[in-house]
Amino acid sequence: MCKKNKPDSSDMSFVVQGAVCGPTLGSNLYTKIMCHSIRKYFPKAEIILSTWKGEDVAGVDYDKIIYAAPIEMTYIIRDDGKVYPHTINHQIVTTKNGIALATRKYVVKVRSDLTFLGNGLSKFIGKYNDYSNSPEDNVWKIFSERILCLPTYNPRKRIIYPYNICDWIYIGKNNDIKKLFDIPLADVKNLKIRSNNLYPTIQDNMGAEQYIWTSCLRKNGLPAILDTASSTANDAIHRSEQALANNVVLLSAKKLQLKSLKSGYSGYCSEPWLSQGFYTFCEWKRLYNKFAGGKCFFRYNPVEDILYQI
Repeated sequence: MCKKNKPDSSDMSFVVQGAVCGPTLGSNLYTKIMCHSIRKYFPKAEIILSTWKGEDVAGVDYDKIIYAAPIEMTYIIRDDGKVYPHTINHQIVTTKNGIALATRKYVVKVRSDLTFLGNGLSKFIGKYNDYSNSPEDNVWKIFSERILCLPTYNPRKRIIYPYNICDWIYIGKNNDIKKLFDIPLADVKNLKIRSNNLYPTIQDNMGAEQYIWTSCLRKNGLPAILDTASSTANDAIHRSEQALANNVVLLSAKKLQLKSLKSGYSGYCSEPWLSQGFYTFCEWKRLYNKFAGGKCFFRYNPVEDILYQI
């Protein structure tokens, strides 16, 4: 059954994690805008800024702040062939620090370079709460309530990344978000590097999103095993979809009323049907009905079915 349970903003702790940032080096404009948007659309919420020592927080609106000592930066080659900072451990450190200070029933963990355009996320909290009676599927349920996330890559399309759950924003019960991040830091010093490369590649290892989810699932006794980012061994795609259906709700940036200040409506904040290869909301509902006992009605959309295969 699809149920609605719209909490008040007084029930929410927002953990704004990461570097205090802006459009230019040394600017904190993006983080200012993010925190201002929380105060505007969630006026009674608790705002926790979790960042790094030495960051400029002047003019940033928050209720609590916690600083972490800088950690070593490593780099990784992504699908476009370019070298990027591999910030998985930075995310784990700042998120853990922030959620440790969260006192409200729900936690919204969000990047410091996004902004809210409304309070649309509230109406989806607690809405999808069916679970399967099948032990084969129900064993994948590890949270007390599903976590809300942005859409992620569908491994049955062009980008084969099982267990890849977008890490830009997580919305869930306080203890569930803490459980998600109750994982060890990644062993970045032992990433696999090809003999002709200076840096490791995502393809030979896994992305930050995959590391968080496979680590959490394995810690809870589930066989979420990935040898590489695109591995389909160990029935990875099927198991990834069982985990997805039982633990998260995939909602577009439009539904969550969220925008990236850094990249606009691109990346994870784009609409799934814009040929990103993401799961659409209807596709998530299909998985919810298939693996989690969901009974959600949705209207078949042939145009979407064509576009999301691109």
